[in-house]
Amino acid sequence: MANFDLAIGISQNAMNEITSAFYNKGKDSIFKGTLDASGLTVAWQANTPPVINLAPTSLGMAQRLVSSCNLEKYPSLLPAVTEEGKANVAQFLADANNGFSLTIEQFEMTFGTDPVTVPLNARCSITTNGSKTSLNLLAISITVQGTVNQNIVNKFIIPKMMDVLGGALNGVQIPPLALPNINMGGSRAAIQNGQIIVFANMSSNPAIPSIDGFSFPNNDFYAILSNNTLQQEVNNSVAGKTFGPSGSVDLGITHADYHATVTIQNPQVSISGTDLVINLALSGSAGASITIGCSHPGIDFNVSASPNPTVTCSTSINGSSISVSGSSCSSFASIVSVSGWVPPIVSQFVELIATAIASTVTGTIISQIVGAISFGSFQLPQIPVNYGGVSLSIAGANMSMGNAGGFLSIQGGISIS
Repeated sequence: MANFDLAIGISQNAMNEITSAFYNKGKDSIFKGTLDASGLTVAWQANTPPVINLAPTSLGMAQRLVSSCNLEKYPSLLPAVTEEGKANVAQFLADANNGFSLTIEQFEMTFGTDPVTVPLNARCSITTNGSKTSLNLLAISITVQGTVNQNIVNKFIIPKMMDVLGGALNGVQIPPLALPNINMGGSRAAIQNGQIIVFANMSSNPAIPSIDGFSFPNNDFYAILSNNTLQQEVNNSVAGKTFGPSGSVDLGITHADYHATVTIQNPQVSISGTDLVINLALSGSAGASITIGCSHPGIDFNVSASPNPTVTCSTSINGSSISVSGSSCSSFASIVSVSGWVPPIVSQFVELIATAIASTVTGTIISQIVGAISFGSFQLPQIPVNYGGVSLSIAGANMSMGNAGGFLSIQGGISIS
């Protein structure tokens, strides 16, 4: 069962837009070169951009990847290089829900004078460590004809491409999931339905984050915010806001001046489409000073609301940021009751004063509370890519608000600069 407070996702299509843009900038520097293979100069170059496939790999492809990988050089793949161990690694690569494939369809190598063009196949993963999310290269397979050439490939070219492609993948810097004034717990990452998804809970939520069974949008780039997340945002931004209406009431033979202090208490948020609905309690006090001759006896009151008002808030997008602002407030009545002792000389005025305070409090709050509820909720992060002198910045584009499984979403495409 899904249990997460914040998630961002990026599609296979978007990932390939990024790899294509990166390749076009770096094809003459990062994606070509020469190396010395025991006295033989071997030229290599990628003639097509890397293509990412977020579908599970076949066991057969996983076995080929493991067989061509120098496991002794990359011990993170396997604690022992036994045949049983290799089989276990291949099975892991095929089953892992955080793994993806990368292919360079036309990878050219020149052994001496004759160029050879074959596919380069790689298996990769997305992993998290605390709040850090990384793309990692696990293994590469390149198959050529001839034992001598294949030995050169395995011994020299595959390690070189592990460095190049591994560095390029590590250069994709997915920022930590973050919300204003809220501490997030450790992130997790998974690949589901052709999307890379990074997700986490607030640090105040002790549950292990999970996306099991959740239906994410089909957009290229999106973020999902849970009701828990929005509740915390509302608590931080709305709870404790105070109103201070005041006024004067004519009592016939005299008058009374009054001032009330009313505070928003216990706001409870729910999601309705792409709007937020905030039900809140109002609690406060009021004091009235009555002029009688040269004296000014006072009366104290408690103030509450019945029923609790409900404020509907609209959400909007400014670039890739969500903003929340009040749009309407339900009807309610202010309940004003005497607090403490009332001097006998002014007891006849209590009801008139209480009615005046209630009318002023209700009118003031209805007119002000919509404008008082306004805050920024979330900004879809930019993803920088930096490797080998090539830099890209990935941002959301043409974003819109949505509702995904009862969670608030911001979704759209990407822009690359």
